[in-house]
Amino acid sequence: IYYYDLRVVNSSLKNYSNFILAMVMLILAFPVFFRRNKGFDLPAKFILFSVLFSILMSVVAWDQSIGQSIKATAPYTYFSIYFYLISRRFPPEKLEDILLVFGLTYSVLFFYQLLTNAIPAIVRVDEFIEERGIVRVIFPGLGVFYLAVFMGLCRMNSKSVKGLIWGLMALLGVVVTVLQVTRQSYIAVFLILLFHFTRRLKPVTRYIAMGALTSLIAIFLASTSNPLVRGLIEDSKKDKELGTSNVRLEAAKYYAFEFQPGPVQRLFGNGVPYALESTYARRVNYLEKALGFYLTDIGLVAVYFLFGLLPVFSFLLIWLIGFRSRLEDKWMYPKYFLFFLLITSLTSDYIYSVDFLSSTAIALYIFQVRRLPAGRLIV
Repeated sequence: IYYYDLRVVNSSLKNYSNFILAMVMLILAFPVFFRRNKGFDLPAKFILFSVLFSILMSVVAWDQSIGQSIKATAPYTYFSIYFYLISRRFPPEKLEDILLVFGLTYSVLFFYQLLTNAIPAIVRVDEFIEERGIVRVIFPGLGVFYLAVFMGLCRMNSKSVKGLIWGLMALLGVVVTVLQVTRQSYIAVFLILLFHFTRRLKPVTRYIAMGALTSLIAIFLASTSNPLVRGLIEDSKKDKELGTSNVRLEAAKYYAFEFQPGPVQRLFGNGVPYALESTYARRVNYLEKALGFYLTDIGLVAVYFLFGLLPVFSFLLIWLIGFRSRLEDKWMYPKYFLFFLLITSLTSDYIYSVDFLSSTAIALYIFQVRRLPAGRLIV
């Protein structure tokens, strides 16, 4: 119901039901929550605690009502999925089947939207504009889509019929990424593909191959007349002329150092603003519309602004643990997903977006279950 944000269901009902479901999962996982501190357990606890505590912060610091704060924060509580899966010892293989269905569903909805040029009546569309040489279509569900794509990348060599389906999922990942024309996703997916197909080469050979391929792509991008590519290039030039990168920097500085009313907020965050029904939410909306200070453009700084220092530290710890842990080749996709989040963590909202948090929790669970005992830096 929530993942693609079905329009036929009342938004308040969705938020309250999701919050209750997340709390039920956390209650069911209580024994694991308090007894375990292995791998990703501690940073996951810090993130979930910070999200829940932010409800109090938005009430106390900004006089946002408790109902508004719960509704605004409800989607972020889905990080409790991680502890629920651990408590139930849910088989990763079953999760893979679920992820594949969700990933393919996203692809079908995406191409339906792209080809019909009409907003579907059943899902909310985040972006539907003609820009950069194509109609850009972005809607909820992108997190699970990319997790399924990286899974397909790691499983497409399977000799079974399912290997063809995984290969299709990986191919769809490339096609959809290209058609959505989002620069940070381009870069992230390109680097992951480059690493995946060269990781078994000897170091010198790998670096030569990566350098040669990158050079060829750069030459192609500079010489092609493809409308998608030209649109990206023109958009980058326009951003440079308008100082868009500077706007992001100014937004990051403002939200990090000037917005908070006191030291407590600097430590624990301000909480999630609810729609336009509170003074706090209206102030954030004014900064976004009037000055271009969008929280969705500043990644980890937005995490700090909303939830405080603890989740920022937690994500850094997650990346450290993840990149120092080993996985079998067929289970590398959770690491690719973490790498994707790292690359996009400063210029997008993927790191804290409700579209990605549940997928991040699932990726961490699979990583936790399948990581090999001895860890070493392998990327």
